[in-house]
Amino acid sequence: VNTAKQDLELLEIPEGHKFFMNYSLGGTGKDLEVARAAIEDNLEHVKTFITEHLSVADVLILCASAGGGTGAGSASTIASLLAASGKPVIVMLILPGSTDDSQAKFNAVQVLSEMADMASKEVINSLVLVDNAKIELAYSNLGPAQFWKVANNAIVEPLHMFNALAAQPSNLESLDPMDLAKSLLEAGNCVLFGSNRVSREDYENDDLALVSSISDNLEHGLLASGFDLKEAQSVGILVTARQEVLDRIPTQSISFIFKFIADEYSSARVFKGIYQVPSDNDDIQIYFIFSGMGLPRERVESLKKEADRHMTALADKKKLSAGKMNVGLNKDRATTAADKMLDKIRKNKSAVGKLISASRKDILDRRR
Repeated sequence: VNTAKQDLELLEIPEGHKFFMNYSLGGTGKDLEVARAAIEDNLEHVKTFITEHLSVADVLILCASAGGGTGAGSASTIASLLAASGKPVIVMLILPGSTDDSQAKFNAVQVLSEMADMASKEVINSLVLVDNAKIELAYSNLGPAQFWKVANNAIVEPLHMFNALAAQPSNLESLDPMDLAKSLLEAGNCVLFGSNRVSREDYENDDLALVSSISDNLEHGLLASGFDLKEAQSVGILVTARQEVLDRIPTQSISFIFKFIADEYSSARVFKGIYQVPSDNDDIQIYFIFSGMGLPRERVESLKKEADRHMTALADKKKLSAGKMNVGLNKDRATTAADKMLDKIRKNKSAVGKLISASRKDILDRRR
């Protein structure tokens, strides 16, 4: 779902699964109010779209960029529509990166507040947070052409692997599908995914390499930072590798992982699985999920401070600029009254307002 037609065009999904909200010139310019107006203007169409495409789904997942326009501004409305279906709803919210502008960070704070409130009131079942600032650090060596593809895969792969493997048998240790469901849907509040890869060289030369990937390097593999993992009500661990690797790895090496988790997060419900998966290398991939936590306070406060600082600076610039546009002519009362009337007209009939109104009536379409 988007108001920017060009952003939908590159998505590699069936055309029928794309919904273009024809509102404004295209996009919302990171304006949350324009996005909210767009979703309200297209509400019945979005309801129909949801019914037609998601009626067979067991769980509904809404992914939105917290720092953008359309996704951020429409997230709460769409989440409410999904919740009205009576099915469990998970919201995956993407926080802005370190180089995103102040408007993106301001939007993120607003939307995060809305989604956290919906999670606490159990309108949605859980809130999965992904932080682009963390993703940037993890894949800082990649060029722009590769970055987004690799980053997007890293975001969805842990959830996909837990979901896919929970439905498959394992002759080693099976993941209970109900444990996954309870973790995602009953623990509530915030959910955090992550993964770490352990190379053959590492685990063959060090019996503790696997447990170290959790005990020492856990933070490196998480998709967001700032959480108090001790708050987790449920913790899941998934160990995957080629069959040949699992046949020769010492059992105790994997057992150390599970023991560490059980000891470190003793108050949490722990579920685990070991699965053979196709692979073109001998690495061992470990996926983890922490659920039932509060918000990452440190990261939230950082976003708030950055947004406040930059938005204040922007407001000061606007005031300064406005002052420099005054040529210093004295105005009589009639001129002042006329100025007030003009201001009122500008607010009601601004250039952007005219274009939005025209596009909604299908009078103007600059894409043709």
